[in-house]
Amino acid sequence: MYFTEALAVLARRWYVVLVCGLAVVGGLVMAVKTVPTQYQASGEVLLLLPPAATGKGTPSNPYLNLQPGLTTMATITASELNSKPVHREVEQAGFTSDYAIGVSPDTGPLLLITVKDIDAAEAAVTRDEVIRRITLQLDTLQQGLDVPETQRVYSRRNGSARPAEAVPGAKIRAMAVIAGGGLVGTILLVFTFDRLSRRLRRRNDEEEPARDPGDADEHHRLTLARSVNERDVDEDPHRRKARDAAR
Repeated sequence: MYFTEALAVLARRWYVVLVCGLAVVGGLVMAVKTVPTQYQASGEVLLLLPPAATGKGTPSNPYLNLQPGLTTMATITASELNSKPVHREVEQAGFTSDYAIGVSPDTGPLLLITVKDIDAAEAAVTRDEVIRRITLQLDTLQQGLDVPETQRVYSRRNGSARPAEAVPGAKIRAMAVIAGGGLVGTILLVFTFDRLSRRLRRRNDEEEPARDPGDADEHHRLTLARSVNERDVDEDPHRRKARDAAR
């Protein structure tokens, strides 16, 4: 079927398109009203060495002393807290928001925390709990190795005081699914309805008996005779007698 033929079918069955369009619009309105707004809380944790890590006599700036080992430690910490057992432990503690921890590939030992929830306050609380557990994990990793104080890695929180922000992605995805599904469904329904209608009309035409031409002539004669008789009945008796006498 060519594109112009498809447009002709849609135009011919415009009422089906209208009903489906109204249904799609109703679905979009319902999606805006019912799909909950999702909130995202984010934070950053930077791993640093103490100023005396390069020696007490020659302390250095911790921001300028980012060793490759710090990135390795950040990766290990993120991997541990992203594991399923820790996720279950956090959830059992009452923090049910979804969270993820990643390591910034361009900044070094910088952990990025992202928390999502339909409750803004819950997302912020879960973010703070994850940051707290990052600090605990750092302490656990170093205590097992008897790391000296001058080489002990510590964490610095960045942006953890920001409130959770609304993310419209959930509503947009729901509306996109409804719009796309509605468009495809409308096209399928229109073409199916058009095919069934044409098939039903063709079947009715085949079942209707063909009229005999002789029947048409006989019908015409009967109609003519009936009209003559009716005219004779309605005519005045005196005039009819005069007409018959003239004959």
